[in-house]
Amino acid sequence: MIEFRLSRVGEVVEALRLCSGQAVPAGVADRVIQRVCTDSRQIEKGDLFFALSGEHFDGHEFVGQAIKAGAVAAVVEKDGAGGSSDWGELPV
Repeated sequence: MIEFRLSRVGEVVEALRLCSGQAVPAGVADRVIQRVCTDSRQIEKGDLFFALSGEHFDGHEFVGQAIKAGAVAAVVEKDGAGGSSDWGELPV
């Protein structure tokens, strides 16, 4: 099992600034990530969810499900999944 702080993800994805992305908010940077997951059906408490877009599925549609399953944050490409309000306060 991996374990690292959410602030490390911010460092890793610092390049997002170059493509109009946003880094991890300071208030949640100390959250601990247990695993990385791309399938919302397999999310466990403490996971970082990557909302990947593919030919048949768009992970952004499942961010709400990942939150309910215990994800501590999500890495997304789209903002709010088309106006979805179920993202709540999850750092994305």
